[in-house]
Amino acid sequence: MTRPSIRRTLPAAIAATALGLTTLSAVGAQAAETESSTASMTCVLKVEGKIDPPIDLVTKKPANFNGKGGTAACEGTIGGETVDTTELGSWGVNADTDEPINCASLASGFTGTGTSSIAVTTVDGQKKTHTTTFSFQIAGGLVVVSGGLEGTATFQPTEGDCQNTPVKRALVEFAVKTKT
Repeated sequence: MTRPSIRRTLPAAIAATALGLTTLSAVGAQAAETESSTASMTCVLKVEGKIDPPIDLVTKKPANFNGKGGTAACEGTIGGETVDTTELGSWGVNADTDEPINCASLASGFTGTGTSSIAVTTVDGQKKTHTTTFSFQIAGGLVVVSGGLEGTATFQPTEGDCQNTPVKRALVEFAVKTKT
């Protein structure tokens, strides 16, 4: 990769600063991603993640789910801008149980809280991220989501079966609306 000449970039940077611009777009440069505290989106969010510690067959322990690099199919607005529905966004989620759980808890139910980060592109090419917290209640594989996200979700173990081996990984899929 070749570096642009300082003769070309330095005057542009000085001009941008003098004009009070915070970013400078260049040919081939990607739009900077910005955090947006407001979003009115309907999304289908999918991610596979690690459960730590794994959900054990018998012993109850607090558990954490961490999913990164998931997908976000959204419509609506973020930061007052319309979401580009032709581009798939990304999603990450981190959630903790409120109480110790084991495999029997998947059927009997448990609650928890989490943080969701949805990144999408707007129709004018801006990259925007919306991060929010939520609560969840799970029983029998169905998840009800409330708070900053509202809707339902599914939880499907992908590594471990809770009959012979602990659940180490799972796929979660949210069908939610953002609330801000």
